[in-house]
Amino acid sequence: ELGECDVICVSETKLKANVGSTDSVMPNFYNPDLFRKDRSTDGGGGILIYVRDSLHCKRRSDLEIAELESVCVEITTKTGRFLVVCFYRPPNAPVTSLDHFENLLDNVIDTDKNVILLGDLNIDLLKASPTSRISRICERYGIENVVKEPTRITSSTATLLDPIYMNTLSLL
Repeated sequence: ELGECDVICVSETKLKANVGSTDSVMPNFYNPDLFRKDRSTDGGGGILIYVRDSLHCKRRSDLEIAELESVCVEITTKTGRFLVVCFYRPPNAPVTSLDHFENLLDNVIDTDKNVILLGDLNIDLLKASPTSRISRICERYGIENVVKEPTRITSSTATLLDPIYMNTLSLL
């Protein structure tokens, strides 16, 4: 199923430093250690972005926020440059974690590139009102979630926790 993908983003990898790249290599993709951030404290979290090795790309650690698990990769194609940003916000994160999300947006939206932000926000966006903080943040930065259906479905709930935000729809 993933054979035709050029970029694959994984949040909550739960990988630790003792898991080397040979354990997570995918054929025809760059070494996953290039675009990986493990959580050092407990058994959760972690980010990994796989990028097809035929694409010109580089990690943009200068745009990442230490307080929010995130990995930023700049990709250059024939038609331009864009950023792919994968993030993870734990479900028990303090309210200030949205401040960190805004700091990340400050960094990436101010670039001259199209931006795709995706990950696990752990906020049910199906219940977010137009006046909620996350809705106001999206409006302020001009980003739109292109996912409209639930991303986590259980026998008793259906929630949208995993958005894909874009600052332009020209990439679709």
